Amino acid sequence: MPEDRHEAWAQPHRDVLRGRRTELALAAAAAAGEQCRHRHVVEMLLPILAEDELDEPVARALMRALAAEGRRSEALMVFERLRDEIGREYGGLPDPRTRRLYRDLLAGSAEDADGVLEPSPSREPGSGLHNLPVAVSALIGRGDELEETAAVLEQTRLLTITGPGGAGKTRLATELARRRPGRHPDGVWLVELAVLSRGDLLAHQVAGALGLTLPERGAPLPALVRQLGGRRLMLVLDNCEHLVDPCARLVHEVLRRCRGVVVLATSREPLRVDGEVAWRIPSLAVPGPGATARQLSRVAAARHGSARSVALDHRPADQRAQTFAPSGGLRRAGRLGAANRKCGPARADLVHYLRQSDVRARLLGPPLTSAAQRADVGVTRGRGERAPG
Repeated sequence: MPEDRHEAWAQPHRDVLRGRRTELALAAAAAAGEQCRHRHVVEMLLPILAEDELDEPVARALMRALAAEGRRSEALMVFERLRDEIGREYGGLPDPRTRRLYRDLLAGSAEDADGVLEPSPSREPGSGLHNLPVAVSALIGRGDELEETAAVLEQTRLLTITGPGGAGKTRLATELARRRPGRHPDGVWLVELAVLSRGDLLAHQVAGALGLTLPERGAPLPALVRQLGGRRLMLVLDNCEHLVDPCARLVHEVLRRCRGVVVLATSREPLRVDGEVAWRIPSLAVPGPGATARQLSRVAAARHGSARSVALDHRPADQRAQTFAPSGGLRRAGRLGAANRKCGPARADLVHYLRQSDVRARLLGPPLTSAAQRADVGVTRGRGERAPG
């Protein structure tokens, strides 16, 4: 145990536990409210709101419980304190649902913005909102990585999947996120950054992915953080490497101000934000030159390429293994397999020609052996080409 529970390394863990406690408290409050145990709800939520005076879901639940107890003036005071804190912190106003509840209380009703009592934030697994792309193929050879990253996300609010271009970071992140909408009541939202070249537009890009509108005047980041403050969702920031500093600033503010937000990022380098877990994606296994057909079928990198090209490639197993061996195998195997899929049987002879080792060497060049060479390729690609993954 730390001597001081406020040590910096303990902050991310404390935030995770605090967020889970709040979710459980809101669910318990909803259940108690249905049983008309409003005094119990008040006693449960008062200390939570005292720790975070900007937590609007807690404030709304407390306002309804106080009103149900016949303490309408105290419920109105909860809103007024919340409004003052938000004004001082962000220069804005409470969420429209909170303002609607305030007006309803003034009119003698304790209904929220939708005209009904706000339900528990919990949902059935898999029923959550998201904007993730539809998977067009199975994720092959990454079962262990999915399990490991899923376990990491249970312990942190910021996971950055790192690795070179083409290693499969995006594919792994989207598959991981696809399995979590039910864990985040307000959804899982993918923010694609490869098309973004200006860091000052980052907050607008995030807001657009979430369907939020930022004010035309004023700093966009505080306005975004303000709107995310009471939500419980996951942000997936894809391809952060060319906007590392702006992404780091945005993530730092979101994690600091929005306890219900979890961030999953992909980047060629870590964001270096407090509480970040940087997880480097491993290369897929590469079969040896003497691999048999059975061994090829069991090797992830071989399956990654041959799943797309087996119908066209009738060479012996030892020749097929050579497709993956030069230059590390991973990215080139996948691209040759994709070429097979696109060209069709009429061009199978061309694909066979391109797979010959001397032709590959001339077209693709020697493997990148030095850090300087890899960095140079990364900079060149970052200027004009979106690196897959």
